[in-house]
Amino acid sequence: MDPMKGKEFLLLACLLLVFLCGFLLRADGGINLDALMYARMAEDFPALKSNVFPFGQALALRIFKTFCGDYFIASKCLNFFCMLAVLVFSFRKKFFFFGTLLLFSLKTGTGLWSMSYSEPLFLTFFWFWLYVGFQTFQNQSFSSMNAVLLSLLLLCMTFVRHTGVFIWAGWMAALVWLYFLNSHNSGLRKFLIKSGTLSSALLLAYLICDYLIFGSLFGEQERGNPDIRNRAEFWNHLMLNAKGCLSLANPFFTFVFQHAAPGEKTLLQLLILFLDLVFLSSAVYLIIKKKNELHGFPIVLICLTSGYALLLFLSSLQAGIEIINLRLISPASFALFFGLIVLYRTEIQRFSKSLLVFSLLAAAINLAILLKSPFPYPLIREKAMTLLKARPHARYMLTDCSAGAASVYKIPFLNSEFRYRHANLDPNHIALMAYGILRPELSILKDTSGIGRSEILRASELQ
Repeated sequence: MDPMKGKEFLLLACLLLVFLCGFLLRADGGINLDALMYARMAEDFPALKSNVFPFGQALALRIFKTFCGDYFIASKCLNFFCMLAVLVFSFRKKFFFFGTLLLFSLKTGTGLWSMSYSEPLFLTFFWFWLYVGFQTFQNQSFSSMNAVLLSLLLLCMTFVRHTGVFIWAGWMAALVWLYFLNSHNSGLRKFLIKSGTLSSALLLAYLICDYLIFGSLFGEQERGNPDIRNRAEFWNHLMLNAKGCLSLANPFFTFVFQHAAPGEKTLLQLLILFLDLVFLSSAVYLIIKKKNELHGFPIVLICLTSGYALLLFLSSLQAGIEIINLRLISPASFALFFGLIVLYRTEIQRFSKSLLVFSLLAAAINLAILLKSPFPYPLIREKAMTLLKARPHARYMLTDCSAGAASVYKIPFLNSEFRYRHANLDPNHIALMAYGILRPELSILKDTSGIGRSEILRASELQ
């Protein structure tokens, strides 16, 4: 067997293992509150009531639910289909297949694909956008068809996540840069104008429709502003989001500890920040080392990575979104890692053994992060399904369990440990996710007065 084929097979097996174990052995099944929101949107589709999230993920879930029966299985099948589509296409087209496997083994793949997030669908469209973009510049194929494909794929990304606008902004910056850099190439300049105009027109039309239907562009009236009450909280908010952005080159993880004790949090953040800066400086060094090849598509990737990270950081200061984490920074990381694969494509086979070990380590770390404390989700799902079947008229979920115990971690080489309370290990969270993904119309109850027992599903009943 060709040694490269063996490495590719090993990475494929690893990806499948992480994908399955990542939700089958995770107590909440890889479900979070956003996943419940998407399920509710899918249930309401096409009569959507809000544009806090775009409609793309909800539409995809609604289609897959037709064949899968419920939104939990639909979300996992959707993610699997996305991964399969990318890998099969990459293999058939001989388009960086080993590099694509490496890309999926890092945090941008193994850290996300087991979860019922919208990022897998977003990154799938992004990967196909990168494929078309690379082929366009590599083959000097500046056709109208490629301009249309790039514009439509960009629109599809925005249909899935509002941050598709950040990709568009990075693309526009690259178009301007390349336009002035290639004054001698009229074919390229015409393509840049055509692509920029078409993608901008499509995006503008979508945003106008969104505004006319919902009264806002991105659901900003529902998100509100960050909950900051004093200067100390502002600086803490600023530093945590900056830390999230600086982790974009870290191939293993993006950690932001919000709920650790102050002293422990400071020490941990400094240790992880040091690691993030090492990876970021290494990525910059690797890019500068290939300075003679920084023309055409690599310039696009630089603009996408830096533009996305910058706009994400600025938006985190204005909008009431979560602290920048792996989910939010993943498109910038995806573009950066893909860019390194493009720049070092001729060296990949030579260093394939080292890259294989590196990617397997990344996959193992992400699996450990996903599971934390393994527990078979199918047991929880089966119990939840039994309770839902016994109470067909239940309309509410009640969190009546005590908070789960904090996890204790020892810091290597330091005589220190810290405690951290993971939301996905909280029995109340686990119950809400199990009930909510099976029956999206359920509401969280705060006061039980005047409501019959048969209408309430209690978290304690799943213990």
